[in-house]
Amino acid sequence: MFPSLRFFFLIALLLAAVIVGRYFGSSQASLVEGTSNAESDTKDAASPTDVLFDASATIVSFGALPQAEIKPEWQIPERISSVPNIEIGARAVYAQILPSHHVLLAFHENDQLPIASLTKLATALVVMKEIPADVEILITQSAVGIEGSAGNLIVGETLQRNELMKALLVPSSNDAAEAFVEYLGGEKSVLQKLSQITQAFGLSQTHFVNAHGLDADGHFSTAHDVSVLLEQAIQNTTLQEILASKEATIARSDGSFPRRLTTTNELLEEVPGIIAGKTGFTDEARGTIALAFRPTLAPNERRIVVLTVLGAEDRFAEAYALIRWIREAYVW
Repeated sequence: MFPSLRFFFLIALLLAAVIVGRYFGSSQASLVEGTSNAESDTKDAASPTDVLFDASATIVSFGALPQAEIKPEWQIPERISSVPNIEIGARAVYAQILPSHHVLLAFHENDQLPIASLTKLATALVVMKEIPADVEILITQSAVGIEGSAGNLIVGETLQRNELMKALLVPSSNDAAEAFVEYLGGEKSVLQKLSQITQAFGLSQTHFVNAHGLDADGHFSTAHDVSVLLEQAIQNTTLQEILASKEATIARSDGSFPRRLTTTNELLEEVPGIIAGKTGFTDEARGTIALAFRPTLAPNERRIVVLTVLGAEDRFAEAYALIRWIREAYVW
């Protein structure tokens, strides 16, 4: 009886070895050849695209993803070689796609230059962080006494934060910038907060000495850094809507003294696809402009191009030409 048991035991061991060998052999073939076994084993796992948008996960390179699995807003456009490079008259230009941050065009993008009222993008970010929406801000004589008169602000009135923000960003009111500075404790306090903003966003080539952008020694940024500021601004719904407005009406909390403000940005609503923009001009900075626009007019277009132009003699003509070139020089 014992020999029979040994015989059956040996047979069972041999059968088990064969089964295990076939299992591991088929698993290896599935991984290498991409058979249906491997596909069925990963149906419940997170897709590579899900990992791509998980901020806590390591970002997967595009090369590791099948083209069909890359979300449209992450697709990198192909440069059309038959379209020649564009001639640039401005002192610096930078353009990149969001959310991939793929660079489309870079020309002296890290040169430290005066940026005029593009400074107000940083000021707006500080204000949104520090001042609640329902706060009433007093307009003082010292605020309206600063150089420039845009915004039609009246000494002694109070305006809620978002009303004053419209004055800051639509007609680019220096008075509004100064009113925010006074509310936040004065220039020294605001400069500290602006410095915190630049450090938080890694803007190592940017230094502010005022909140409005008037020419001053030591006040500078770069085309690259301004693009980052605009990118941050358009992520705030309130700021994006204001930066997209050709006109805005502001009034006091009780609705009294309404006034209409007109943007300094001539391209808004004139060039299809622009979703936000800010302009600036001083004698030293010349014309400056930062724009966010859709690269195509397709209804499902989710990508955004952020474009900054510094030191232009005609900022609107230069920006318009760059928008056209970006749309024509790449396969979108």
